[in-house]
Amino acid sequence: MQGEETVNDLYNRALELVNAGKTVEALKAYKDILGKHTTTPSLRSMIYNDTGSILYSLGDTVNGEDFIKQAIFTDFFNAVAYRNLLKINSGKMKRQHKFSVVISTYNRKTFLKSCIESIRRNSFFPVEILVVCDPCKDGTEDYLLGESGKGDLIAIMNDKHIGVIESTNKGLL
Repeated sequence: MQGEETVNDLYNRALELVNAGKTVEALKAYKDILGKHTTTPSLRSMIYNDTGSILYSLGDTVNGEDFIKQAIFTDFFNAVAYRNLLKINSGKMKRQHKFSVVISTYNRKTFLKSCIESIRRNSFFPVEILVVCDPCKDGTEDYLLGESGKGDLIAIMNDKHIGVIESTNKGLL
């Protein structure tokens, strides 16, 4: 087993092959790194993603997608692999799928605002945010009414305080 610096050099050489259009040689170089060297999860994930992207571009869509999924499994923080998988799957989708996030709130405008901004900023896939709000005195309701015009947030206002469990259930329906 060689050191991390040597493995990084091998990876950089493989990238040079990709950039030179020598995809078959690059695939062999990636395979050699994966088979003969110890790598960090982050580097292994990048190699899986690169391999998957090459295979996909060469028409081997099944193996290409499998490698990209392996990249995500190896390193959940590999944003490039998530974007590649989204790009691959968006061509398969007949309609735009969404993840739904249900939030129940009561007088927590500052925290709710941070939460919603974080969801929007960090979501790789289209998200539908459902916020169920018990009557508030801190401006939460006005904030939600303003945010609901952005198209990804649905505000559900309760007439009375019903609590977290009932509010969450109401958002799920």
